[in-house]
Amino acid sequence: MFKPPPYLYKYCSASRASQIIRDLTFYFTPAQQLNDLLEYRAQLLYHEDEESKFRVFAKRLLAEHHWKNYEKAIDDAKSPDFSKDVDSTYSDMKSQFAERLKGAMKYSGVTCFSSDSNNQQLWTTNGDNNKGACIEFSTSTNKFRLASNLMPVYYIRKIKSLCISDFITNEMTLDTRLVESFLCSKTLDQSAQREWRLLILADQLQTKKSLIISFKREAVNRILLGSRINASDEKKIRRVAEKYSPAIPISKRMSSNSNEGEIG
Repeated sequence: MFKPPPYLYKYCSASRASQIIRDLTFYFTPAQQLNDLLEYRAQLLYHEDEESKFRVFAKRLLAEHHWKNYEKAIDDAKSPDFSKDVDSTYSDMKSQFAERLKGAMKYSGVTCFSSDSNNQQLWTTNGDNNKGACIEFSTSTNKFRLASNLMPVYYIRKIKSLCISDFITNEMTLDTRLVESFLCSKTLDQSAQREWRLLILADQLQTKKSLIISFKREAVNRILLGSRINASDEKKIRRVAEKYSPAIPISKRMSSNSNEGEIG
């Protein structure tokens, strides 16, 4: 559905880079630990009006096959004969929906990449002030099986308000693609990160093992070492990279005044 660039970059500390390369695994961080305070906060999504309860009940009528046409279902929902059912359905759905979104925020997992190979902000933050590393991943599905699930982050001025009915399909199930889109939304001030994400969408407690996903050596194209990485961390990463056949290529960034470059 989304076509990523040929390579994506994972900025991390030296110890995390060593672990990722050694084990060939990602850990999907719980969504509630994301670093943008406005990311995926369920209480900011709701936009309820006097029509909301009718839209929710209309979808129930569609799900139960009373109607096939949504507009006719809306008209039926507004009938006085259904007023009590409309109110109770809406109340129940609001409660269930709030719990599911709360669970998704708590239990879903995220791992992040950037399309920028030389992002000063990410080298400073995720890259441990240039003492860490940046792992370059191929997005070819032949090399990286998870690549087909990559989603770009949307940078927005403000979170769009939605009615609960927008999150419900005509089968009265949660629209997971819409939920995923909120896990891939950030405020506009972070757009320089040029981020992409992999998600594990869940609304129930996950074991730590289920949040660890493996990939093959072929997915890693090379490793970039931070210009300030200490000698012991550099040695550890090089040793881990060299155990593969072929070995994972490594480059190291070098500082020159205010500019950062790299050498092989």
